[in-house]
Amino acid sequence: MGYGTKAPYYVLVVRKDIVAKHPDIVQTVVQLNYDATKQALTAGDYKTPTLAAYNAFKAKYMGSVPSPTPALVLPDAQANPVFMHGVIDYMTKCGYFKTPYTYADLVNETFYKKVKK
Repeated sequence: MGYGTKAPYYVLVVRKDIVAKHPDIVQTVVQLNYDATKQALTAGDYKTPTLAAYNAFKAKYMGSVPSPTPALVLPDAQANPVFMHGVIDYMTKCGYFKTPYTYADLVNETFYKKVKK
C-alpha cells in the first residue's frame, strides 16, 4: 500500500520504553534502513529480485504472468508521513483505538529527521 509511486515497504515500530532506553540504537537502525534502501535503488539491486519474486508468486497462485510485466512501485528511502497519516485515520475511523490519539501521539519522526542524507 502506498501513495503514487512511493511505497512504504518499511515501517519501524519500536516500543516507547525501548526508545527511552536506547535512542542511539533506534537512530542507527533508521539510518541503516535509509542507507540500504538508497544503495539498493542506486545499484539496481532492488528491482530485479523483487520483480522475480512477484512473477513467481503470480505464476504459482494466480496463473500466468502478464506480458509485458507491469512496472513495479519502488520503495523510497524518504519516510512517507502521508501513508502513516492515512493508516492512523483509517484505524481511528474503524474503532481500533479505545482512546483518541493524534498522529504525534503515535508517530515519532525525530529519528528520521536526524538521518544523514
